[in-house]
Order: sequence, then structure tokens, then C-alpha cells
Amino acid sequence: MNGDQIINTIASMQSFTMLGVCLLCFIYFNRLSSSLKLLSYYLFFMLVINTLASEMASFGLNNLATTHLLVLGEFIFLSLFYQSVLPHYFIFKKYFSRYLAIVGGFIIANTLYLEQVNEFNTNAKVIVLFFILFFTILFFYDRSKHLTKPNLQEKAIRLVNVALLLYYSGSFFYFLFYKFTQNHKQFYTQGILVFNAALYLLYTILIAIAIIQVISPRPKPTS
Repeated sequence: MNGDQIINTIASMQSFTMLGVCLLCFIYFNRLSSSLKLLSYYLFFMLVINTLASEMASFGLNNLATTHLLVLGEFIFLSLFYQSVLPHYFIFKKYFSRYLAIVGGFIIANTLYLEQVNEFNTNAKVIVLFFILFFTILFFYDRSKHLTKPNLQEKAIRLVNVALLLYYSGSFFYFLFYKFTQNHKQFYTQGILVFNAALYLLYTILIAIAIIQVISPRPKPTS
């Protein structure tokens, strides 16, 4: 099995898992906390964008424009998600609207003037990854100060944070070195694509486990 076949196999597994997660979020939406509902909007958005990208690729069309939409969407949805779980920190309490306007404006300006829609938007992606990774670490720091036993919703949010940290730290590496690999041997390019695909699959599986924890029937206490 060559590199392309491995990537396609992993991508198919990831797409199937993501579709299952989105169906669970849709069916059991009312069981989710407000934070997990925000996360589900993000998952729905990702499913639509990834499906659109796959369809465009199947018709031989350049689908890099979808990455620009994806970066903008994940920036907005994940920022809202972390605002909901870390509302007392200054960036969310006092400067959140400015943060959204400045970073969002940069993402749009990058698409208009620096990296066109038919190019990878590496600059914007790295900036967004930096903030998401900062929020994941801030979340760990915040929860380390609370020693009480978390409920099911909180356990799920903590697992989601682990998933986001793993995936976005790997993606940070991937986008930093993507342009480098384009100018070197195909081996390096395929290797980093396989790594990114596998990491995306792991991320999706962890998200699925988190959602299943929340929606699974709770055993009734025995008398």
C-alpha cells in the first residue's frame, strides 16, 4: 500500500467517524451543554466544508478555497467554544470582540491580498493554530486549580480539549513545514500528509468518545 492509498484509507475512516459524530450531536443535541452545543456547530461546519472539498476534488476542481473558509470558521467557532468554558479570563471577558475583529480581519485580508483563494492560506492557519493552542493550554491551567470531581459534561469538555491540543499541535507542525516539503522529495510530502491524516482521525475518534460519554444512558442507582 503506497502513501496515497494510506491517506485515502485514513481519510475515509475519518469521514465516516465525523459523520457519525455529527449525527449523534444532531440527534442528542438537547442533552449537550451549551459549550458542547457550540462544539457541535463547529463539527457540522467542518463536515459541510470537508464534504464540499471532497466533491470539488472528485470533479478535478481546485478546492483550496475551502481551506480559507475552514480556517475562518474554526477560528470563530473554537473561539466561542473557549469563551464559554473560560469566560472569566481577560481575553474573553474584556477583549473578546476586539480579538475576533482583529484576527478575523487578518484572516480575510490574508485571503484578499497575501495568499489567494487558489493557494494554501498558511499564514492565517498558523495564526489561528497559535491562538487555539494557547486556549487549550490555558484550559489545562484553569482546570488544574479545580480538584472537584467533574460531571459528565465537564469530562467530555476536558477530553475535547485533549483532542484539540493533539490535533492542532500536529497541524501547527504540518502547516509550518508544508511549504518546505513542496520543494523537496515526494517522500517528505507524503510522510507529512499521512501524519496529518492519522492525527485528524485520532482527533475525530476522541471527539466521538467525548460525545458518547455524554449521551450514553446512565445506569440507575440500585436500592
